[in-house]
Amino acid sequence: MNETNNPPLLLKNISEKFKEPLEMMEKLERMKVINKKIPLPKVIVLGDESVGKTSLVGKIVGMNLPCGLKVPLVLNFKCHSEPSIKFQRVGSSGIGERLEVSESDLGDTLKEYAQLVLSKEEKERSFSPLSLVVLQPYVDDFTIIDVPGIQHHSDTTKQRKELDDFEGYIFEQTKAECVFINVMSSSADLDKCLSRKFLRQQFDLLGKHTVPVISKLDLCSKEMITDIIVSQTENSPRFGYCYVKNNDSAGGKESVMEETTVSEVESYLLSKHGGEYLGFEYVVKHVVIGMLSIIFNRNSFLIYQINNDLKVTLWRKIGGRLRLIRLS
Repeated sequence: MNETNNPPLLLKNISEKFKEPLEMMEKLERMKVINKKIPLPKVIVLGDESVGKTSLVGKIVGMNLPCGLKVPLVLNFKCHSEPSIKFQRVGSSGIGERLEVSESDLGDTLKEYAQLVLSKEEKERSFSPLSLVVLQPYVDDFTIIDVPGIQHHSDTTKQRKELDDFEGYIFEQTKAECVFINVMSSSADLDKCLSRKFLRQQFDLLGKHTVPVISKLDLCSKEMITDIIVSQTENSPRFGYCYVKNNDSAGGKESVMEETTVSEVESYLLSKHGGEYLGFEYVVKHVVIGMLSIIFNRNSFLIYQINNDLKVTLWRKIGGRLRLIRLS
């Protein structure tokens, strides 16, 4: 994790933007207006294979995460004055154990246990998650999930099975509303992007809770960027497009996602759009906007929960008064 004086981008924004709403919720809980703490909406990161999902997650939460695990990676952030990372593993009894792990050993530990899961299930990819409890001083009870990449299959039966598996896993995670980050490669045809179609058809028809991210800008031409922008403004709400570059490091090292540097495409974007679409800050800004909109949307599950708690509290008070009247 980053030092305290330089907090990770996403955690910093959540801490700042949610300070007043969370304080209000805590007051309502102390006043017994609501019966339990209102959780922060989850963030689920989804995309086709090898588009840079894990690199993006690592960048915005300030962690070095290994790519290509082939299992979901669940990051649960808990507020604590002494930062540490605890790896949630499954023992032989099937009960989760917590193993404290240093950040320098984190990549190897996750790879090792991901391989154990895949070997045990005899699969190339699994939906049995690896979980990290990340103690840090910025936010409490916030979860972000990095889902394995969706594979393309020429066999329609295999493709349907693939999407059904994803739908089942994500449905389990979205019992309350959540924000999606949909990472897509600029080198791919967006109309054929499985993750984009999947999210629209199954979970977020209007795209209101989806933050689309275009990666691998270095593989994209001016013409492709223009097509992407036109496609987005014509076919769906303009909600959080950001262009980031995914550099493949030399020597077989894992790719590292970085903000775009000086390039022909970046210069073109800056000249045409004033940098509106560039940078991780733009992604984080719209993720936090999406989280806030979920909590304060009148039709959301969370507001329904508050209303329900208010009714329960009211009826308890009325019932208590009626019992007093009967006793008197």
